[in-house]
Amino acid sequence: IAIGTQQGIGITLNDTLLFTLLPEDRDPEDGRPLSALADGVVVALKDALAARHAQTDPANLIKGLLFTLLALLPTVLAVFLLMRLRHWLALRLQRQMLHRLEANMPWLSYLAQVLERLVQILVALVSIALGYLWVTYALAQFPLTRPFGDQLGNFLLGLLGSIGMGVVRALPDLITLAIILLITRALTQSVKALFDAVQEGRVQLPGLYSETVGASRRLVNVVIWALGITFAY
Repeated sequence: IAIGTQQGIGITLNDTLLFTLLPEDRDPEDGRPLSALADGVVVALKDALAARHAQTDPANLIKGLLFTLLALLPTVLAVFLLMRLRHWLALRLQRQMLHRLEANMPWLSYLAQVLERLVQILVALVSIALGYLWVTYALAQFPLTRPFGDQLGNFLLGLLGSIGMGVVRALPDLITLAIILLITRALTQSVKALFDAVQEGRVQLPGLYSETVGASRRLVNVVIWALGITFAY
């Protein structure tokens, strides 16, 4: 089709001209010829018309609604179980905080509070991810909304791929961090055993007395954990 001095390709439907593609309609970074762009437009137009026709079929609507509702049940159940798990972990962490406070180790109770907040954030993120998956699946069940479902699915796959690659790259650092924390915990347990022995009179060390061994033990533990966290970071 000639429009002025330009040659274009007309897109028709049932012998009716819908629109015309001109060379200037191409993306400057797209090196494909205009005919290839027209072929892609025709395929997309056929898919849209087929989706519109399928959307008017009551059987497709009923099937989509049925599958959407069926997918909603395990999603709601998973979120409910996550909430129960969060509640259970919160109770355990609260008991640990009370135990540490009774043992005159308040700094560990603060750590338990931080862990409780992290658990809440993690549960919220997983719940949002489950809702995202359900919306993606629901959109994919209906012909007209299937392209949006495909876009959401591709975005999620790309995001998970990026996160996975980040975890793989960070794995050596995570292993090093875990080793440092394990060594730090082993040292604090050894110090506890030593100071318990001094307090019970089974071991005698210069400068340590049963009356002050509790405060000395807490001070040494704070120093060990401070050094461990410093090396970890």
